[in-house]
Parts: sequence; C-alpha cells; structure tokens
Amino acid sequence: MTLKYLADDIILRLTQGAPTDDSELEITQVIYLLAQCRDSLVQQYVNKQIAAAQPIDTQYKERYLADTMIAEDEDTVGADDERLYVTLPKQPLSLINDMGVVQVLTQEYLPVLRYRAENFTIYQDLRFAKASPHNICFYRDNLKIIIKGLTRKNKDNDKFIVDYIPSLASQLPAETDDIQLSDALLPQLTEMVEGIMKRQMYETTQDLTNDGVQAPNK
Repeated sequence: MTLKYLADDIILRLTQGAPTDDSELEITQVIYLLAQCRDSLVQQYVNKQIAAAQPIDTQYKERYLADTMIAEDEDTVGADDERLYVTLPKQPLSLINDMGVVQVLTQEYLPVLRYRAENFTIYQDLRFAKASPHNICFYRDNLKIIIKGLTRKNKDNDKFIVDYIPSLASQLPAETDDIQLSDALLPQLTEMVEGIMKRQMYETTQDLTNDGVQAPNK
C-alpha cells in the first residue's frame, strides 16, 4: 500500500468525503505524519522482538550490497590507521543495541563481528578479539559502516552485504513509496495519524467556502 493511497483515505474520512483546501490537510503533511508514525510503530514492534530474542520480522529489512569501500582521508592519521567504510543509502531505524543494522556479511556470506563504537579500543587490546584480516569487525557511525581489520589494499577488492531496517521518515518520503507495515499494525497507524490531524483541525475554523483561502484561526 502506498503512502498516497493511505493519505487520501485519511483525508476523505476527516473531511467526510468533501476534501477541504485548508493547508493543514495538504497531502504532503499527511504523508510525513504517516512516515513518522509508521517508524514509531515499527520501532516498538521490532524492539519487542529484539528484547524477547525473537527473529526480526523480515518485511522491515532491506539488503544493501556495498561494492565500494571508502578510505577516510585524514591528514593527522597514518594511512594504515584511516578508517575504511561503506555508506548506507538510507538512515537505519534507531533500535535496541543498534539493531537497525541487523547484520553485516562478507561477499562470501561470512558474518562480520559487531563492535560498539565506544568499546572498540578495549577490544583492540585483547589478543583474540581485536580486529584483523581473520577477524573482521564493524561498528556504525551514522550512515557509515566502519570496517575494521582491513587495510587500504583491501579497499577495491572486498565487498560487503548489509541487512538493515531503514527509517521511512528520514528519506523525505514520496507519494509512491510503500508504507511497509503489516496489516495488523495498519489500523493503529491510521488511528494515530487521524488523531494528530483532528487536533490540528480543531485549532482552525472549519472551511465552509472551499475557495482556496486559508480559514482564519479561532
């Protein structure tokens, strides 16, 4: 189901089948609210799965083949210490234990070990846990997936597969975007957005003329 389809349906219900030209009911605003509320519902739902140690629902995952690895160019850092990373096309959803990035795999489908960014230096002091070509690790820095254990000579040869859960609201959602929400959660989403829009409509006088002029505030 597209965002536009659901937004149009909500607008029709709120206006009782006679859409108003008041700006507070512009479809772009409803679509943005849908994306925000959708992310909130998915976040709650998936966090419960993570907390219960259950598999994450596959319908919210996307797979990204990262075939270009980039080396940070830092003047104050030696070439061997510069971070290598791949960049995700969309912002991961904020989840427990940063599980918005579900997993990272090598091109041979071997798992890459997850580190927390703040604990990376601690692991580097451990003989068998530190990152190396035989123990490739990653941590996330916003859209960057930092790959540790490799050097610049690996930059053009190694590829990675990232399974992650993107945020819909962070993408400037378009009318044709799919809502990506289970049928069981759709009624909750509709109720949330309608509630927000109704509160906004109460702040303005009802538009009776539908003449393209914004109705005045009460």
